[in-house]
Amino acid sequence: MPTNHTPNYQLSQWERDDRILMEDFNADNAKIDAAIKAEAETRAAETHALAQSRNCQFFYATYVGTGTSGESGPNRLVFPRKPIFVLVEGDRAQNFSAVWGSPYAPEPHSAADPGVMNLSWSDRSLSWYSAMGPGRQLNDKGETYYVFAILELEE
Repeated sequence: MPTNHTPNYQLSQWERDDRILMEDFNADNAKIDAAIKAEAETRAAETHALAQSRNCQFFYATYVGTGTSGESGPNRLVFPRKPIFVLVEGDRAQNFSAVWGSPYAPEPHSAADPGVMNLSWSDRSLSWYSAMGPGRQLNDKGETYYVFAILELEE
């Protein structure tokens, strides 16, 4: 029988002169098993609660510009859910532009160039064009563009 026990789970701690019994090992293993199970159940409950508390989803993608622009050559992004905020940035600093808005806002617009971008929202996409050329439209031929969006979660 052990002389001492651990402070948290009261697991056996033997001294040199203590008699070691199989029952002590079995009791310790049962305590460890119960503690691990309780921890796993707590983590599962917390993970479920966290999943239920989310109200949006982040989205990231890239595209390569085609060199087209204007009403006859718009850019179009399709998302897995309804976008509520979209940011598009090019590799070169001078091509940086933010396109944002909401399908609920009366007039979605481009934050970087108000009045330069023409935006069109649908349930899961955003299209835009600029009459001021591919650079202003974020569509320079061969340029890589980075897309970050915040999407609604479906009910």
